[in-house]
Amino acid sequence: MIAVRLRSAVALTLFSALFLVSPGPLGAVGWADTGPQTPEQQVDALFSGIAGKDAPGASVIVLQSGQVLLKKSYGFANLEDRIPNTPETKFRLASITKSFTALAILQLCDAGKLDLDAPIGRYLPNAPHGDRITVRHLLTHTSGLRNSENDPLQFNPGERVSYTNEGYRLLGKIVEAVSGGSWEEYLTAHIFAPLGMNNTGCDHAEQVLPHRAAGYVFDGNGGYLNDPPEDIFKTAWAAGALYSTVEDLSLWDQALTSGRLLKPATLAAAFTPATLTDGTQIPTGLGWLILTQRGLREVSHGGDASGFNTWVGRYPDQQFTVIVLSNLCMRPQGPLPSAMSLGRRIAAIYLGDLMQPESAPAEFALTPEMMQAFVGRYRLEGRQEMTDVGGGILTIKLEDGRLIAYDKVNHLELCAESADVLRAKMDDTIKLHFTRDGQGKVTGLVAHVMGVVEIRGARLPE
Repeated sequence: MIAVRLRSAVALTLFSALFLVSPGPLGAVGWADTGPQTPEQQVDALFSGIAGKDAPGASVIVLQSGQVLLKKSYGFANLEDRIPNTPETKFRLASITKSFTALAILQLCDAGKLDLDAPIGRYLPNAPHGDRITVRHLLTHTSGLRNSENDPLQFNPGERVSYTNEGYRLLGKIVEAVSGGSWEEYLTAHIFAPLGMNNTGCDHAEQVLPHRAAGYVFDGNGGYLNDPPEDIFKTAWAAGALYSTVEDLSLWDQALTSGRLLKPATLAAAFTPATLTDGTQIPTGLGWLILTQRGLREVSHGGDASGFNTWVGRYPDQQFTVIVLSNLCMRPQGPLPSAMSLGRRIAAIYLGDLMQPESAPAEFALTPEMMQAFVGRYRLEGRQEMTDVGGGILTIKLEDGRLIAYDKVNHLELCAESADVLRAKMDDTIKLHFTRDGQGKVTGLVAHVMGVVEIRGARLPE
């Protein structure tokens, strides 16, 4: 069966839009406290939702100090032919591709061929806003670009952060302009070939690719549908067109810290949060998301496109890495948590003794009247992935005393942080900041996701 629905070039996953980046509630299917178990048994338990079933799944690898602690695969790479996922299965990386594009830019910087703080017009003379946007702005998602390089800027470069694929497509063009070859040729010659990443490359739709996983979507009734593959090389390109395996990504991960790919100072800069023009620190580095997970520094990137969701999470201070590549889309939520949620739970299995205890943020008490003020429909700003997948409308309803936010394919329960800020009850990385008119009536919202995605929505007339 084929899922009939439109998809974006590459959703922003970790960095998508509102529902598209949520890691999924920590209480999702597949977790139970069954007493003392080995780490491997605990990881297996995360996949109990698909155990013994014909279902897509994932490949997982866990590394510490260069040693493989766990390497396992779950579910099927191809349901029609009942081909299981293995560590050699090739998955679409989607937006993890951005970390490779950033790496190429940083290598060119190390070689003295490129200045991160130069305007991009130096390398792309015809680039719109080329005199205002720097290479660093593109790397840190602070350029102000929208979905097209020709659109007006959302904000002055450096003033805010807003995740965009377009910035990384421009970075791909800069790699080509500076190196004199294609983006694909550069990655192959300077990253894949030197590291022996023989099962990594650009995903061309027409290519016959052995061990390629098919992508699936949960149908909501216990079954799965094929998620139609797109020509992601043409659409996402330097923002999301790579495929790889967990084994190849482990080679890349270890090479990053060994000094084989970047100077140590350059890698340290890549793993450091950027700063806006007003001095505010943001959770984006140079091609990476920089967060704190239960007290531990986490450097990560995820991806989501056409039936796949992926995540690479590094805990540099512990020399610990988790990589999860899945061939199950997260919209709608199926029997598996997202790759990011799985990866973080796996990290907690191994590093839990070093982590701070889990704690739920305090909730602000809303009266029924205060809750009713948020109820309504909000038209979200024109991101194509929201229009194609989520419908572009966020509806907030009051049901049995709870605020629930809906788009076309998903829903989240909300709770309050204050009189004007709601957050997802099971994921405090998703927050809705509401705006009001002079009479106190809610007129719109600004959705913030993980501190890197900002989506504005105007309230529609009732």
